[in-house]
Amino acid sequence: MQKSHINESKVVGGEVVTRGETPYMISLQDNRWGGERHYCGGSIYNSHTIITAAHCVVAFNTDILQVVAGEYDRSVIEGSEQKVGVSQAIVHPNYDSSTYENDIALLKLKHDLTFNEYVQPIQMPAKNTVVSGMCMVAGWGANVELGDPVNIPRKIYVPVWPDDQCQGVYSVEEIHETMVCAGYEEGGKDSCHTDSGGPLTCYNDGGSFLGGVVSWGYGCARANCPGVYTEIAYFLQWILTSDT
Repeated sequence: MQKSHINESKVVGGEVVTRGETPYMISLQDNRWGGERHYCGGSIYNSHTIITAAHCVVAFNTDILQVVAGEYDRSVIEGSEQKVGVSQAIVHPNYDSSTYENDIALLKLKHDLTFNEYVQPIQMPAKNTVVSGMCMVAGWGANVELGDPVNIPRKIYVPVWPDDQCQGVYSVEEIHETMVCAGYEEGGKDSCHTDSGGPLTCYNDGGSFLGGVVSWGYGCARANCPGVYTEIAYFLQWILTSDT
């Protein structure tokens, strides 16, 4: 989540992800200064396209970006990693950096990913899907507010809030119909720094699907400050037509 007043995201209060549990999740890295700095997440849409948050890429030149699929422990080389450069970032044309409305982008890769047990695309929601119930958010984000990214990804399960409840703790002006909120009224569990762009994985009778993209919130895991996610069901047509 982009959380600074609004702060960037991390997983707070979670548990370690099992290797291979989230094969659709990628690490988005900044290759400047000779390093591989994880700074955002994303989800595999297909072999050549990643879904992430617009705020993760709008200010960056694609030359410095690297997607790492099959990543798990960032402190070691495990052999499952697939590192691919980004050829194009397609930011939603109506993205608003002041409100985080339409906070979604596609990354086109320089070459295709190879699918295996550690690298797989995520299922998309059906048209008009309304996200509800418990969803999972995962990532390499810090596990305390203002902390550093972790080496092994963590996950939490968070309840989705009705829009009117979320607008009650934020405001009608802040929470748009293309957003979905998830978290605990008492706080303690949330996404946070450098989880931005990563998946909110939700569930139905057909299995799991990409319900949202980590976007923004106030702080991390604060009481009555749920995480706010870009709701994927609203952008299915845009994703389809943009992925050419």
